Amino acid sequence: MKTSLSAQERYERACHCMQAGVKMEMHGVGQPTPSHHDIQARIGVNSAMVEHGALVALLVKKGVITDEEYFSSLANMMEREVRRYEEKLTERSSGRVKVTLVGRLGSIHDEEIAS
Repeated sequence: MKTSLSAQERYERACHCMQAGVKMEMHGVGQPTPSHHDIQARIGVNSAMVEHGALVALLVKKGVITDEEYFSSLANMMEREVRRYEEKLTERSSGRVKVTLVGRLGSIHDEEIAS
């Protein structure tokens, strides 16, 4: 006899399955044994990413926000986070070194420099 699970029960079941997947993947053949902390950190990151994606998908589907509004807000928040790290790392050198973070696609300051 098949029972019908609530959405919360389905979510909890899927979370435990994801945890099992993370553990299996991190304990791969030829891989160094990961620490409990590393496994828990990966599970936490995966959970946060899935929960964030679910909320955004629901808001877009309901017409509360558009994809463009979401990505604009996301870019603003990530740029704010980059500036926070730049300030923190600059302070670490007592202001002697002004840190500008650059990734594979450039810096958040590229447009300022080009003008």
